[in-house]
Amino acid sequence: MADTLRAHAQAKPVAAATLQIQRATLAVAEEELRVMVDELARVNARAGHDRERYRRLFEGTPTPCLVTDPVGMIRELNPAASAQLEIEETLLRNTPLVHFLDPSDAPALRQALGNGLDSGSTTMHVRMRRRTGRTFAVILTGSLVDGNRRIFWIATPRPDEDAPDTHESSALRRALRDKEDLLARERRRREQLEVADKAKDRFLAILSHDLRGPIHATLGWTELLRREQLDTSARERALQTIERNTRVQLALVEELLDVSRIVADKLQLDMRIVDLALLGRRVLEAREPEAAKRNVTLHLSIAEGPFSVLADAKRIEQVVTNLIDNALKHVKEGGTIDVSLDREGKHGRLSVVDDGDGIAPDVLPHVFDCFRQGPRYSASRSGLGLGLYIVRQLLDLHGGSIRVESEGLGKGATFIATLPLRFEASPARESSRELPKPEGLEGLRILVVDDEADVRELLQMVLQQNGASVSVAASTDEAIRLCEALAPDVVVSDVAMPGEGGCELVRRLHASGVMLPTVAMSGFAGASDIEDAFAAGFDVHIAKPVSATELISAIHYAIDLHDQ
Repeated sequence: MADTLRAHAQAKPVAAATLQIQRATLAVAEEELRVMVDELARVNARAGHDRERYRRLFEGTPTPCLVTDPVGMIRELNPAASAQLEIEETLLRNTPLVHFLDPSDAPALRQALGNGLDSGSTTMHVRMRRRTGRTFAVILTGSLVDGNRRIFWIATPRPDEDAPDTHESSALRRALRDKEDLLARERRRREQLEVADKAKDRFLAILSHDLRGPIHATLGWTELLRREQLDTSARERALQTIERNTRVQLALVEELLDVSRIVADKLQLDMRIVDLALLGRRVLEAREPEAAKRNVTLHLSIAEGPFSVLADAKRIEQVVTNLIDNALKHVKEGGTIDVSLDREGKHGRLSVVDDGDGIAPDVLPHVFDCFRQGPRYSASRSGLGLGLYIVRQLLDLHGGSIRVESEGLGKGATFIATLPLRFEASPARESSRELPKPEGLEGLRILVVDDEADVRELLQMVLQQNGASVSVAASTDEAIRLCEALAPDVVVSDVAMPGEGGCELVRRLHASGVMLPTVAMSGFAGASDIEDAFAAGFDVHIAKPVSATELISAIHYAIDLHDQ
């Protein structure tokens, strides 16, 4: 019974955290959709403005103008053409243009239409007939427009007729050419937005799929835990499944947030000297269990070094991980992935070669586009189509590059990433603010401050299991009162809370003369958020969700900093 109660207590906050992740992910997706809808509305507004402008020009010119389809059926005409032919516009529409030519000139028009205006335009001297039967001589000029789906005709009276101002006719032709250019640009813009809109719809469908799977597993196992129908081994399997699926959802949220930061140009890099060889080995070791599970062989080959680069170690590790995960996604069971690191001029070159699905020639130029998934998505989950996009953006920010090669479907793929090398003798140590290895918390009095009851309960349990005496508070005011009454050794506080948040709590403690180690926890983990926490007086900042090891390390680190 005790094991069951403990399992319930552990599963409850995880399920709550999962639902919070789902809400955050859907909010990001809704924002992406809103941006795309707004952009489409702006394009439609511009297109409407252009159409209205040229409609006024078309209808206002005194030169007779007509628009026909490729077979010569009149689809549009301006008032000048209607007046010239002495027939109402409604009677002229959907009538063959040849009906208004003198019979002796009709064959020339039919021949030009039959040839599809081979050169894109045609000019002929013909006589047109008015409704009364009287004819008049014109120079009839036709040009293909609207992607060759329409022919624009200008009927300029011959010099022996009452010709309008030739300067105005020239201005009209220039304006019409400008109109065609604008319409062509509008069509291209619309096509691009349509492609983006379809990609967005597919992305949202895949996001929903990738969220529902883990959520279904998490909620299903949580329900079984509540019913107390599982033995010890089954409870352990349930908790492992819940944790694994929660991490899957967390990875989806992190990808979406990375794209949001990249698009907003708010991605902050912590640049330092990094050894690519060491980083590559570390990533490969982390991916070996997944490869072994799928019977995939991972080979690593590193040329003579050094391979020192100025980079954000976390982000470059993300690049390498995404490339290897992409290969694992598309390689067949029993396949091989070769990872190599060597030099390309003054750059380090990382190659990831797989013998998997390969890439079709028409897909190859779009591999690094946002929201692109592989064609086998329905057969095997391919992710949100953000991983390779993020890889390219991160490498661009580091002054590097990425390219892909593939001979076609079924022939594997090769991804080649480059980064400029720094020729220091040896890479510097990574962050001086690195957290120490975790120790126990025996004898420590810790105050946990968080407005979420599930989070407070989870943190209290984790810290108590590691020997700490833990008190909890749901607000800044309650935390101040407990600090005065209990004199804790450490405060672990959420940053974003209703009313006064964690930063205000630390400021109030310092203002009252209470100086003790403080750890900030936050779902906001951008560079500016971390700076705000340190500026308020926190000793350490850690991003949610927080593992037990990371939390314990952060507490010891805050104590060490405070004692210096």
